Amino acid sequence: VSAASALLGSIVVLVAGNRFGRRLPLFLGFALTIAAIGTIHAANEMMYRVAISVFTFAWPVFAAYQFALIADHNPSDRVAALVTAANWAGLTAGPLIAGELLATGADARVQWLSILLDAAALLTLLPLMRRGERS
Repeated sequence: VSAASALLGSIVVLVAGNRFGRRLPLFLGFALTIAAIGTIHAANEMMYRVAISVFTFAWPVFAAYQFALIADHNPSDRVAALVTAANWAGLTAGPLIAGELLATGADARVQWLSILLDAAALLTLLPLMRRGERS
């Protein structure tokens, strides 16, 4: 189900394109990600499944519009290349850090760290959003 959710998120990006600009999809992806992370440890197994599906739907939406916004404001493509490397570094280091925290029984810390890092990612994009979008 989560793979289908991720595919659906990617399809939404393809269909929506730039119809809604970059800000709305970024905020929507961020809000869905935070909501999913916030409910991932729900006592109810069905809520857990819904949270995972929402998270995997929101991930490609947020990522696609994040990279598009950066590319819009970076004609030399240098920053876009660095962001890709930073993204992969985070995808590599994130599970390692989360695993270490989970090994100590710090489930809530993993959840809060994820929310904090997602918020930091959005905050780094705010200056680009304020500059306006290029056509």
